[in-house]
Amino acid sequence: MASGGSSVTRSIEDLFGTRINSGKLFIEKQKHSQAKLEGNAVIIDPKEKDSIKIVYRYLNKKYKITVKVR
Repeated sequence: MASGGSSVTRSIEDLFGTRINSGKLFIEKQKHSQAKLEGNAVIIDPKEKDSIKIVYRYLNKKYKITVKVR
């Protein structure tokens, strides 16, 4: 986990509780946010109110999580 200035970074371990990071992470849906991916981490601006749906695929499994920025 890292944060600095106006952004917060969350890794796969932070989001899904696993250290396996050889899968594919992607943002499925966001409305107002400008969240972006950098490697296997999500970078979020905590000033932007939104819900961001994030998906992580590893092997034949798909994991979803919704991050609410308030």
